[in-house]
Amino acid sequence: MIKLFKKMKNYTLKDISAGMLISIFILPQFVASAISHLFNRSFVIATITGFVSSLILIIAPLFIFILLKKTKMNGKLAMISKAIVLCLLVITIITNALIAVTIVKPIEFFIPQVSQVEKPKANSTYLAYSPTCKYCNKAKSHMLRAVNTYNMTHMDNIRLVNLDKDSEMTRYMKKTIQYKGTIVHLDKNKKATLNIYTTGDDKGPTTPTIESIYSVLQSVK
Repeated sequence: MIKLFKKMKNYTLKDISAGMLISIFILPQFVASAISHLFNRSFVIATITGFVSSLILIIAPLFIFILLKKTKMNGKLAMISKAIVLCLLVITIITNALIAVTIVKPIEFFIPQVSQVEKPKANSTYLAYSPTCKYCNKAKSHMLRAVNTYNMTHMDNIRLVNLDKDSEMTRYMKKTIQYKGTIVHLDKNKKATLNIYTTGDDKGPTTPTIESIYSVLQSVK
């Protein structure tokens, strides 16, 4: 403890300020997360807050890096601080730029899907679909946008289950649901609540609105 105290005495006030700036980097993460999780009642609001959160996470590290450069700190910790913030800045910009893009055009690869060995879990929500189902395909693009936005603005994640694959999860789903294109929520006792997100009429499958699918995701629990 004494050695640590002596070592700290070697740092300048500017060094300590640099360390504080790095700690401030964490604050925007909480702010962005709070905004996206508090304002998510509708798809439009959730999309806007998703963009705002992404912008906060991009601007914050950029501002901190500029501030670090302007303070002209020369200590060892200051140099390390600048390097760390620069790395975090690059990572954050790339990550959140990708997130912003997926809000507009979701990529199925980035949406969580169950693995081949995964079993049904309590307090979990799944979306069961089939690539060979006409109703699922008609709703696919809007479904991906709704699920992507929901996952970005909620603590829990909706996970996709491809019914055309053979696994314990798909076998469970086929026994539980009546129609493909169903959202399944399992409560703490693994009791299932079901809600269909696909739509159709006398002529066949129709395209559901993104807002209607998002509303189903919100109400299934």
